[in-house]
Amino acid sequence: GVAGLQALLDRGKLRACRPLVPLLVDVAARHLGADARATREDNNDILTTAAATGVQWVRETDPWTRSLFTEYLLDRTRYGDDPAESNGFAILGGRLGYQGLDEPLFPSQGVVFDVSLQGAAEPIASAASFVRGRAFAGGYLSVGDWIFAARGEAGVIVTDQFDKMPRSLRFFTGGDRSVRGYEYESLSPRDEDGTRIGGKYLLVGSVEVMVPVVDDDWYAAAFVDTGNAYIDPEAELKTGAGVGVRWRSPVGMIRVDVAQPLDGSGDLPMLHLGLGAAF
Repeated sequence: GVAGLQALLDRGKLRACRPLVPLLVDVAARHLGADARATREDNNDILTTAAATGVQWVRETDPWTRSLFTEYLLDRTRYGDDPAESNGFAILGGRLGYQGLDEPLFPSQGVVFDVSLQGAAEPIASAASFVRGRAFAGGYLSVGDWIFAARGEAGVIVTDQFDKMPRSLRFFTGGDRSVRGYEYESLSPRDEDGTRIGGKYLLVGSVEVMVPVVDDDWYAAAFVDTGNAYIDPEAELKTGAGVGVRWRSPVGMIRVDVAQPLDGSGDLPMLHLGLGAAF
Protein backbone atom coordinates (compact mmCIF):
# COMPACT_ATOMS: atom_id res chain seq x y z
CA GLY A 1 0.00 0.00 0.00
CA VAL A 2 0.91 3.68 0.08
CA ALA A 3 2.17 3.48 3.67
CA GLY A 4 4.41 0.54 2.83
CA LEU A 5 5.85 2.29 -0.23
CA GLN A 6 6.46 5.44 1.79
CA ALA A 7 8.28 3.43 4.46
CA LEU A 8 10.56 1.94 1.81
CA LEU A 9 11.22 5.35 0.27
CA ASP A 10 11.99 6.86 3.69
CA ARG A 11 14.61 4.18 4.23
CA GLY A 12 16.23 4.64 0.83
CA LYS A 13 14.93 1.33 -0.44
CA LEU A 14 13.08 0.60 -3.65
CA ARG A 15 11.61 -2.84 -4.21
CA ALA A 16 9.85 -4.36 -7.20
CA CYS A 17 8.11 -7.67 -6.62
CA ARG A 18 6.08 -10.05 -8.65
CA PRO A 19 3.42 -11.55 -6.37
CA LEU A 20 3.58 -15.23 -5.53
CA VAL A 21 2.01 -17.12 -8.45
CA PRO A 22 0.01 -20.12 -7.22
CA LEU A 23 0.84 -23.34 -9.02
CA LEU A 24 -1.18 -25.70 -6.82
CA VAL A 25 -3.98 -25.04 -4.32
CA ASP A 26 -6.07 -27.49 -2.28
CA VAL A 27 -8.56 -27.44 0.56
CA ALA A 28 -5.88 -28.05 3.18
CA ALA A 29 -4.44 -24.55 2.55
CA ARG A 30 -1.34 -25.89 0.81
CA HIS A 31 0.08 -24.16 -2.19
CA LEU A 32 3.15 -24.21 -4.35
CA GLY A 33 4.10 -20.91 -5.90
CA ALA A 34 6.83 -19.06 -7.73
CA ASP A 35 7.95 -15.47 -7.30
CA ALA A 36 10.56 -12.99 -8.45
CA ARG A 37 11.74 -9.78 -6.83
CA ALA A 38 14.28 -7.04 -7.32
CA THR A 39 15.54 -4.50 -4.79
CA ARG A 40 17.77 -1.45 -4.76
CA GLU A 41 18.78 0.01 -1.42
CA ASP A 42 21.01 2.95 -0.56
CA ASN A 43 21.28 3.11 3.20
CA ASN A 44 24.07 4.01 5.64
CA ASP A 45 26.74 4.22 2.90
CA ILE A 46 25.79 0.79 1.55
CA LEU A 47 24.47 0.52 -2.00
CA THR A 48 22.84 -2.82 -2.82
CA THR A 49 21.14 -4.09 -5.95
CA ALA A 50 19.70 -7.59 -5.74
CA ALA A 51 17.40 -9.88 -7.69
CA ALA A 52 15.97 -13.27 -6.76
CA THR A 53 13.64 -15.85 -8.20
CA GLY A 54 12.45 -19.08 -6.68
CA VAL A 55 9.77 -21.57 -5.72
CA GLN A 56 7.99 -21.83 -2.38
CA TRP A 57 5.73 -24.47 -0.82
CA VAL A 58 3.44 -23.19 1.94
CA ARG A 59 1.01 -24.98 4.24
CA GLU A 60 -1.31 -22.92 6.44
CA THR A 61 -3.35 -24.53 9.21
CA ASP A 62 -4.46 -21.68 11.45
CA PRO A 63 -2.62 -20.56 13.57
CA TRP A 64 0.42 -22.33 12.05
CA THR A 65 2.31 -21.57 8.85
CA ARG A 66 4.99 -23.88 7.45
CA SER A 67 7.01 -23.25 4.33
CA LEU A 68 9.94 -24.60 2.34
CA PHE A 69 11.62 -22.60 -0.40
CA THR A 70 14.47 -22.55 -2.84
CA GLU A 71 15.69 -19.48 -4.69
CA TYR A 72 18.61 -18.08 -6.63
CA LEU A 73 19.85 -14.71 -5.36
CA LEU A 74 22.10 -12.31 -7.29
CA ASP A 75 23.56 -9.59 -5.08
CA ARG A 76 25.75 -6.61 -5.97
CA THR A 77 26.84 -4.55 -2.96
CA ARG A 78 29.19 -1.62 -2.44
CA TYR A 79 30.30 -0.78 1.11
CA GLY A 80 31.39 2.84 1.40
CA ASP A 81 34.07 3.66 -1.18
CA ASP A 82 35.08 0.03 -1.73
CA PRO A 83 34.52 -1.48 -5.19
CA ALA A 84 31.16 -3.18 -5.68
CA GLU A 85 31.18 -6.97 -5.53
CA SER A 86 28.69 -9.29 -7.25
CA ASN A 87 27.85 -12.75 -5.92
CA GLY A 88 25.25 -15.43 -6.58
CA PHE A 89 23.70 -17.93 -4.16
CA ALA A 90 21.49 -20.99 -4.60
CA ILE A 91 19.57 -20.96 -1.31
CA LEU A 92 17.42 -23.63 0.32
CA GLY A 93 15.41 -22.83 3.43
CA GLY A 94 12.38 -23.33 5.61
CA ARG A 95 10.18 -21.41 8.03
CA LEU A 96 7.77 -22.19 10.86
CA GLY A 97 5.41 -19.50 12.12
CA TYR A 98 2.68 -19.29 14.78
CA GLN A 99 0.14 -16.45 15.00
CA GLY A 100 -1.90 -16.67 18.20
CA LEU A 101 -2.96 -13.06 18.78
CA ASP A 102 -6.52 -12.18 19.74
CA GLU A 103 -6.80 -9.56 16.98
CA PRO A 104 -4.35 -8.41 14.29
CA LEU A 105 -4.95 -4.63 14.32
CA PHE A 106 -4.68 -3.98 18.07
CA PRO A 107 -3.61 -7.14 19.92
CA SER A 108 -3.94 -7.32 23.70
CA GLN A 109 -3.50 -11.03 24.35
CA GLY A 110 -1.61 -13.93 22.81
CA VAL A 111 1.75 -14.97 21.43
CA VAL A 112 3.49 -15.07 18.07
CA PHE A 113 6.74 -16.63 16.94
CA ASP A 114 8.63 -17.20 13.73
CA VAL A 115 11.69 -19.40 13.12
CA SER A 116 13.60 -19.62 9.84
CA LEU A 117 16.65 -21.53 8.64
CA GLN A 118 18.37 -21.22 5.26
CA GLY A 119 21.69 -21.98 3.70
CA ALA A 120 23.83 -22.43 0.61
CA ALA A 121 26.80 -24.58 -0.38
CA GLU A 122 29.70 -23.19 -2.41
CA PRO A 123 29.90 -26.22 -4.74
CA ILE A 124 26.26 -25.66 -5.75
CA ALA A 125 26.31 -22.40 -7.73
CA SER A 126 27.05 -20.24 -4.67
CA ALA A 127 29.81 -17.75 -3.89
CA ALA A 128 30.01 -18.97 -0.27
CA SER A 129 28.78 -21.71 2.03
CA PHE A 130 26.65 -20.60 4.97
CA VAL A 131 23.82 -21.49 7.33
CA ARG A 132 21.65 -18.67 8.64
CA GLY A 133 19.10 -18.99 11.44
CA ARG A 134 16.73 -16.41 12.85
CA ALA A 135 14.07 -16.63 15.57
CA PHE A 136 11.47 -14.13 16.78
CA ALA A 137 8.97 -14.42 19.63
CA GLY A 138 6.56 -11.92 21.13
CA GLY A 139 3.56 -11.80 23.38
CA TYR A 140 0.82 -9.56 24.78
CA LEU A 141 -0.82 -9.85 28.21
CA SER A 142 -3.81 -7.86 29.49
CA VAL A 143 -4.05 -7.12 33.20
CA GLY A 144 -7.18 -5.10 33.77
CA ASP A 145 -6.98 -2.15 31.37
CA TRP A 146 -3.20 -2.37 31.10
CA ILE A 147 -1.51 -4.17 28.19
CA PHE A 148 1.99 -5.58 28.61
CA ALA A 149 4.08 -6.55 25.57
CA ALA A 150 7.44 -8.25 25.22
CA ARG A 151 9.44 -9.42 22.21
CA GLY A 152 12.79 -10.99 21.52
CA GLU A 153 14.81 -11.78 18.42
CA ALA A 154 18.03 -13.69 17.83
CA GLY A 155 20.02 -14.59 14.74
CA VAL A 156 23.25 -16.29 13.74
CA ILE A 157 25.20 -16.86 10.52
CA VAL A 158 27.63 -19.78 10.41
CA THR A 159 30.22 -19.26 7.68
CA ASP A 160 33.95 -18.92 7.10
CA GLN A 161 33.31 -16.53 4.21
CA PHE A 162 31.38 -13.68 5.82
CA ASP A 163 32.97 -11.14 3.47
CA LYS A 164 30.99 -12.74 0.61
CA MET A 165 27.64 -12.79 2.42
CA PRO A 166 24.95 -10.71 0.67
CA ARG A 167 23.93 -7.59 2.52
CA SER A 168 20.29 -8.72 2.63
CA LEU A 169 21.25 -11.74 4.75
CA ARG A 170 23.54 -9.93 7.19
CA PHE A 171 22.11 -8.63 10.46
CA PHE A 172 21.36 -4.98 11.19
CA THR A 173 19.14 -3.49 13.89
CA GLY A 174 17.93 -0.17 15.25
CA GLY A 175 14.70 1.67 14.45
CA ASP A 176 11.01 1.72 15.33
CA ARG A 177 10.51 -2.08 15.24
CA SER A 178 13.76 -3.10 16.93
CA VAL A 179 15.81 -0.80 19.18
CA ARG A 180 14.16 2.60 19.46
CA GLY A 181 16.35 5.60 20.17
CA TYR A 182 18.61 4.62 17.25
CA GLU A 183 18.24 5.18 13.51
CA TYR A 184 17.00 2.45 11.19
CA GLU A 185 19.67 -0.28 10.83
CA SER A 186 22.29 1.94 12.47
CA LEU A 187 23.40 -0.73 14.96
CA SER A 188 25.98 -2.81 13.13
CA PRO A 189 29.71 -3.54 13.10
CA ARG A 190 31.80 -1.07 11.12
CA ASP A 191 34.85 -1.52 8.94
CA GLU A 192 38.04 0.53 9.24
CA ASP A 193 36.40 3.36 7.27
CA GLY A 194 33.40 3.51 9.60
CA THR A 195 30.97 1.92 7.11
CA ARG A 196 28.33 -0.32 8.66
CA ILE A 197 28.87 -3.80 7.24
CA GLY A 198 26.32 -5.92 9.12
CA GLY A 199 26.78 -8.63 11.70
CA LYS A 200 27.02 -12.41 12.03
CA TYR A 201 24.92 -12.32 15.20
CA LEU A 202 21.73 -10.55 16.25
CA LEU A 203 20.16 -10.14 19.67
CA VAL A 204 17.20 -7.84 20.44
CA GLY A 205 14.76 -7.62 23.35
CA SER A 206 11.96 -5.25 24.35
CA VAL A 207 9.36 -4.73 27.09
CA GLU A 208 6.47 -2.27 26.87
CA VAL A 209 3.39 -1.29 28.84
CA MET A 210 0.32 0.50 27.43
CA VAL A 211 -2.33 2.22 29.57
CA PRO A 212 -5.65 3.64 28.25
CA VAL A 213 -5.98 7.41 28.70
CA VAL A 214 -9.04 8.29 26.58
CA ASP A 215 -11.77 5.65 26.26
CA ASP A 216 -10.39 2.51 24.59
CA ASP A 217 -8.85 4.29 21.60
CA TRP A 218 -5.93 6.26 23.05
CA TYR A 219 -3.12 4.70 25.06
CA ALA A 220 0.03 6.01 26.70
CA ALA A 221 3.08 3.74 26.43
CA ALA A 222 6.46 3.33 28.11
CA PHE A 223 9.16 0.96 26.90
CA VAL A 224 12.77 -0.23 27.07
CA ASP A 225 14.53 -1.80 24.06
CA THR A 226 17.98 -3.36 23.94
CA GLY A 227 20.02 -5.18 21.30
CA ASN A 228 22.75 -5.11 18.71
CA ALA A 229 24.06 -6.75 15.54
CA TYR A 230 27.67 -7.80 15.89
CA ILE A 231 30.59 -9.95 14.77
CA ASP A 232 32.48 -10.03 18.07
CA PRO A 233 30.37 -12.10 20.54
CA GLU A 234 31.56 -9.81 23.35
CA ALA A 235 30.11 -6.67 21.76
CA GLU A 236 27.91 -4.66 24.12
CA LEU A 237 24.16 -4.29 23.71
CA LYS A 238 22.70 -0.86 23.01
CA THR A 239 19.68 0.25 25.03
CA GLY A 240 17.00 2.86 24.44
CA ALA A 241 14.03 3.86 26.59
CA GLY A 242 11.11 6.17 26.02
CA VAL A 243 7.43 6.98 26.03
CA GLY A 244 4.78 7.09 23.34
CA VAL A 245 1.16 7.37 22.29
CA ARG A 246 -0.99 4.67 20.66
CA TRP A 247 -4.16 5.48 18.71
CA ARG A 248 -6.54 2.70 17.82
CA SER A 249 -7.51 4.11 14.42
CA PRO A 250 -9.94 2.51 11.93
CA VAL A 251 -6.98 1.33 9.82
CA GLY A 252 -4.91 -0.05 12.69
CA MET A 253 -2.66 1.12 15.48
CA ILE A 254 -0.80 4.39 14.92
CA ARG A 255 2.32 4.64 17.08
CA VAL A 256 4.26 7.78 18.03
CA ASP A 257 7.33 7.23 20.22
CA VAL A 258 10.15 9.35 21.59
CA ALA A 259 13.17 7.31 22.70
CA GLN A 260 16.48 8.21 24.30
CA PRO A 261 19.66 6.15 23.74
CA LEU A 262 21.17 5.11 27.07
CA ASP A 263 24.72 4.36 25.90
CA GLY A 264 26.17 7.65 27.16
CA SER A 265 26.78 9.00 23.67
CA GLY A 266 24.93 12.24 24.39
CA ASP A 267 22.68 11.80 21.34
CA LEU A 268 19.34 13.59 21.39
CA PRO A 269 16.05 11.68 21.74
CA MET A 270 14.69 10.25 18.50
CA LEU A 271 11.13 10.38 17.17
CA HIS A 272 9.68 7.14 15.78
CA LEU A 273 6.41 6.88 13.82
CA GLY A 274 4.71 3.60 12.97
CA LEU A 275 1.52 2.14 11.56
CA GLY A 276 0.27 -1.21 12.80
CA ALA A 277 1.10 -3.32 15.82
CA ALA A 278 4.79 -3.68 16.64
CA PHE A 279 4.47 -7.42 15.90
